[in-house]
Amino acid sequence: MRERITKALFSKVDSIFITSRAATALGIALWTVWVQDQAFNLLLVRGLLVAFVLHLLLLYLFSHWKKFSRDWFYQGTAFFDLAFITTLAHATGGFSSGFYLLYYLAISFGAFYYNLRFGLVLATFATVFYTIANHPLPEGAYPGELAVRVALFWFSAMAVGVISRYLKASEERLLRALDTLNERTSELERSQTQLETMYETSRALGEIHNMDEVLDEILNITRRVLGYQTCDVLLLNAQENRLFLKAKMEFGEKKIYKEPVGVELEGIIGRVVRTGRGERVFDTELDPLYVPGLRGARSQMVVPMTARGSVIGVLAADSRNVGGFLDKDQKTFSILANSAAMALENASMHKSMEEMSIVDPLTGIYNYRYFSAKLDDEVKRSRRYRQPVSLIMIDIDYFKKTNDRHGHQAGNVVLRELVKVIERCIRDTDVLARYGGEEFAIILPQTDKRDAFIIGERIRSMVAETIFGGMRGIPEMRTTVSVGITTYPENGHPEHEIVRVADQALYRAKGSGRNLVCAI
Repeated sequence: MRERITKALFSKVDSIFITSRAATALGIALWTVWVQDQAFNLLLVRGLLVAFVLHLLLLYLFSHWKKFSRDWFYQGTAFFDLAFITTLAHATGGFSSGFYLLYYLAISFGAFYYNLRFGLVLATFATVFYTIANHPLPEGAYPGELAVRVALFWFSAMAVGVISRYLKASEERLLRALDTLNERTSELERSQTQLETMYETSRALGEIHNMDEVLDEILNITRRVLGYQTCDVLLLNAQENRLFLKAKMEFGEKKIYKEPVGVELEGIIGRVVRTGRGERVFDTELDPLYVPGLRGARSQMVVPMTARGSVIGVLAADSRNVGGFLDKDQKTFSILANSAAMALENASMHKSMEEMSIVDPLTGIYNYRYFSAKLDDEVKRSRRYRQPVSLIMIDIDYFKKTNDRHGHQAGNVVLRELVKVIERCIRDTDVLARYGGEEFAIILPQTDKRDAFIIGERIRSMVAETIFGGMRGIPEMRTTVSVGITTYPENGHPEHEIVRVADQALYRAKGSGRNLVCAI
């Protein structure tokens, strides 16, 4: 905008300059037509007029040249005008010519366009030219009149120069004010755009239900929208009264911690957790509460993540510049923190609900719903990659008698402790689920019949050797299990019959005396 205003002001000056000169040329031309006094040198006047018009044409042509210098042209024109006016006045009556008034226009324009100093230089040259041209004074001329005319040269230079200085100073103040206004407007537009982007991205955060994806998106927003180079996401564990670093970003490098790093509630971060108010550290070297984090950090900003009125964690950003964060940064960061808190809460609740839907509440292992879906996936994978998948079915022998003799609470203890025994016998890749009642199922991916039988026998023997209960009023008990095993496609049955075949193997083990492992 400043450039547009400056160009507009220059174009106004150019218009006035060209218009006034064109009017002067027209006036002189009309004067030569109307005045036919033999005392005047009309031939010289017409020659001056031609030179004047040529000068206007040159101005027009040069104004379209890229390397045209307006300042140099106007300065040269000012001195051309003084010589032109002096010659014109001399040719049209000398001291008695009224064309000396054009001196005032030339001097005033120079003082206005440039400055007072240049106006005084023009007044000096005009005084010299006019005095020499009229020396000696014609008979009857009054020297005082010459002095008045010359004095007015200087007065017009000083008056217009002072006014020009004031106007230019006012213009400069106005332009500075406009520059400031433009900067503020641009800053507001950037802030508005940032807030709109933050609003949209915060809405997108709420639609993510996976905890790791939420953490990753928080780091992305911090860098992409806010432009910060570092960010730490720390969640509060109220029971341990500690923070745990869940995610971190340093100069584009992101890390999601599967095993969070514990952080004590101390320094600025600890105070933010306790007070629930964000803080900025202007210079870390001057703040005794600053706990070193980023290497070379000179400023820090920490804001709380609050959900349902409670602080659940903090977002922390560091900068290697002193005073790297402003008040507006803290406000924007707080908006992200609140959105992040709700998203993390939603992800945690979603995870809990998801686990509740697939986990057996008594034993803590997967339930039949998850088992059915997982088995279907593993059988399809087995068919696609031509690899075996085995299924083990386990049933507790005489479990009803245990319940009848010791009660259902004792039976629940047996179920829970049996799961621990089985988990010690299987691999991390195997899937243990409660099939129903006292029955359990184990999916063994990429496992043939021989290896599955070994695992089933290991489970049977360890259960038989284990003493269950013996605590909190529960008597010591022993029990055994029957195990049925089948392997697809070794069993020769269709894939959808894998559960039926495993059940058949289990019933064969129970029918053969229990505490046995049978495979089909």
